Amino acid sequence: DLGYASVCLASAAANSNTEEDYANKGKNIQAFLGSEGIGCKDVVLNDGYSDAPLAKSNIGAAIGWKDISVVESGENKNYKLFAVGVRGIAYEAEWAGNLRVGSSGDHQGFAEARDSVLGFILPYIRDHSSAGDNLKIWIAGYSRGGAVCNLVGGWLSSWLKDSTSIVG
Repeated sequence: DLGYASVCLASAAANSNTEEDYANKGKNIQAFLGSEGIGCKDVVLNDGYSDAPLAKSNIGAAIGWKDISVVESGENKNYKLFAVGVRGIAYEAEWAGNLRVGSSGDHQGFAEARDSVLGFILPYIRDHSSAGDNLKIWIAGYSRGGAVCNLVGGWLSSWLKDSTSIVG
């Protein structure tokens, strides 16, 4: 069930509260995405996990990929799945970004975090896929992370309407 799995992904994206060293705060999402969890390859965490979250627009994000097969209209179709977890639990000073509403357009604090996540995941997706690949992007977060995921998804949806490929 995608809903249940998304709750697990969003929960795993939280900082590990058993670790004091920020180099290890992302161990839950690494385990969930990697071989201990859903089996993604090349799991990478952005600097938002390893740096102490002092900035109001800081955000933790992680990504990995795996090949999947989906039955569509009775036929198997192969995809490259990119799983993205966005931290929204135990994120310390990042909460200050929640208060930066801005004067127009998208919520300023969430939009800055969206841009950070996009700047992290788009090069990764381009580096791990080829023209002609069928791609699926699964992104989940909780609270602030969920708001950022919605903005990332909206941006990707709008961008892909005007582009033939995310790969370039």
